[in-house]
Amino acid sequence: MKIGKTFKAIARGEFLITLMFDKYFPHILFIFVVVIGILGVNLMIEQTMVRVEENKVKLNDMKIYMTHKNAELVELGRMSTVQKLLEENGSELSISENPINIIEK
Repeated sequence: MKIGKTFKAIARGEFLITLMFDKYFPHILFIFVVVIGILGVNLMIEQTMVRVEENKVKLNDMKIYMTHKNAELVELGRMSTVQKLLEENGSELSISENPINIIEK
């Protein structure tokens, strides 16, 4: 008979009331909201960590690009490279063979 009453209570939606859970309902609801909040915060933290890792990869790529450009600028700044580029472009400019004169005030 007790099993029959249990099935009837489940069918009517009165199962929790028969077990006296109605006085604990606000506590159960509060715990449910807190668990959902914790899961939401953990999801946001995980998304932030993924973005951090993606940005680390981008930053590393940009550092490599910057180093490559810096090496190109250093190469172009050498006197021998400048002289070679001037000769290839047919310019009349050349490196001075006389020492530089300093004009004093």
